[in-house]
Amino acid sequence: MSSAPTAIAVIPARGGSKGVPGKNLLQIAGRSLLERAITCARDAATIDRVVVSTDDAAIAHAAADLGAEVVDRPAELATDTAPTPPAVLHALDVVASTDDIVVLLQPPAPLRRGADVDRVVALLGSDDQLASVASVYEVGDAHPARMYHLVDGVLRPLEPTLERVRRQDLPPVYHRNGAIYATRTDVLRRTGELIVEPTSGYVMDSRWTVNIDTPADVALAEVVVSEWDRGHS
Repeated sequence: MSSAPTAIAVIPARGGSKGVPGKNLLQIAGRSLLERAITCARDAATIDRVVVSTDDAAIAHAAADLGAEVVDRPAELATDTAPTPPAVLHALDVVASTDDIVVLLQPPAPLRRGADVDRVVALLGSDDQLASVASVYEVGDAHPARMYHLVDGVLRPLEPTLERVRRQDLPPVYHRNGAIYATRTDVLRRTGELIVEPTSGYVMDSRWTVNIDTPADVALAEVVVSEWDRGHS
């Protein structure tokens, strides 16, 4: 791959959502999750095209108004159990993309900037051995060393060798935050997966971790996203 790969952003935005109905058009701190995803992609210098894949007319209309290309997602790719990679591949085929890298931006994880996308694309483009990059944050008290299985009423440590290790001596552990995924397009087409080994992690600040799946998440997101907007405007 050349030193300056081309990249396309695909934003999956189904109309249905059991946890939070109408989630992708939900207004958080005055802007919809869809708008935040499209704006992030358009602010990224490395993104050539912004595509929204949806089965919903209202989402399609909103996406077009925001300057995104819209792909009509087939019903079989828009069910509650349908995986994301086939929908991304469908979108790439419909728009006849020849880009080297596909960036996935999920609306329910809105706290990212165009500069973050650019850094992810640069990270993937800088190493021909990498297949993909995922945004992550370092976990704190939720470290696996402090987790247990509950077996017949008895706690069994998930990481027995680390159970008694002091917090400050524990090796860092990271969790995907859902904000940004980037995959080499040829790898996605070959494997049908967005996360393929070897995958690198783009570390983001754990303070800005929002992923909206439940009504309780909405209330928390309103507070955190408002604070984010004040500091990142």
